[in-house]
Amino acid sequence: MILNLSELSDEPLHAQISRQIRAKILSTDLTGNEPLPSIRSLAREQRVSVITVQRAYDDLEREGLVQS
Repeated sequence: MILNLSELSDEPLHAQISRQIRAKILSTDLTGNEPLPSIRSLAREQRVSVITVQRAYDDLEREGLVQS
């Protein structure tokens, strides 16, 4: 999954991840049946901590956009 993250942004990394995934879901770039990358694989791919990705996924789950 291609995400554009910036450590220079005022927005926290987990918020950047959840915002960009939310946009992909709402624009139908991600379909309802398409699974998200695992937390570990996305963290490794984006070079962020597992906790950062977990927070982003938790935000999306609270919003009802993904299910675990």
